[in-house]
Formats: sequence, structure tokens, C-alpha cells
Amino acid sequence: MFCIFWFLGTFSAWHDSQKNLRGVIQQRAMDTSDFGKCTANLQTDSAQNIMARAVRQSTDLLRLVPKRPGGSGSGPALQLAAANFLNFVGATAQDAPVYLLETELEPWVRHLEAARYKKETVKSYRYCANLLVKTARKHGWEPPVAVMPPSWVPFALRM
Repeated sequence: MFCIFWFLGTFSAWHDSQKNLRGVIQQRAMDTSDFGKCTANLQTDSAQNIMARAVRQSTDLLRLVPKRPGGSGSGPALQLAAANFLNFVGATAQDAPVYLLETELEPWVRHLEAARYKKETVKSYRYCANLLVKTARKHGWEPPVAVMPPSWVPFALRM
């Protein structure tokens, strides 16, 4: 008699575990299929949020430029030019406003020429800087109305 009850109890526990296992497998499959949609939506939403707000700092601008080749063939070159420019200016991407690309472009180019960069390299860096400014304008950046070049600040303070 004890063996019959033991057999029925073991069989019912095994049967319930198999049923629960099938449910877990089905739930995992549904979760995994929904995960791809969720990831795509998050990527789309974050890209739209970056594009929706206007570019102000160099950080905002560099988020729009791909770090690896793929979406744009000039992505790594733009990242390299921006890093070289920020090194010249002595600022980080969080600290440097986009308008510095316009106001400090010529001094940066003279610095590159003085550092004996090849003519083609200087031309490429200038092109990348202009492309970054163009990208910023395309994403809502407008230069400030009155930006005084840093070299004019001592004269303005004497007036």
C-alpha cells in the first residue's frame, strides 16, 4: 500500500515539474523574442533624443559621429580630428563648446603646419573640422550672435 502512494506521489511531482518546465521554456522564448524589439526601440529612442535636442557642446556632436567605420566612412577620421583639436585647445569634449571649432580653426591649422604635419594631413584635418561644424548645424546648432575670439579679449577689457 505504501508503495502505491509513494509511486503516485512521485509520478505527480514529476508530471508537474515537466509541465512547469515547458511553461518556463515557452516564457523564455517569448521574453527573448521581445528583447530584440525592446533593444531596437531603445536604440531608436536614444538616437531620436540626441537628434531632437540641439547640439551645444562637443560631446553632443561627437555622439552623432560613429566611432567605427560602418554608418559613415569618415567617422574615425572625424573622431581623430576632434581629439587632436581638443588637445590643441586644452579642453575636454564636455568643456569645449562647438563654436571653438570655428573660432580656433585657423590657429589650429597654423599649429599643425608648424608641427610639420604633411600638407595632405593638414588639409584632411581642416576638412574634418569643417565637416563637424556642418554636422552640428545640420542638427540644430547655431553660432552665438557675438562670439569674441580669445585673442581680442585683452583689448575688450581695456575699453
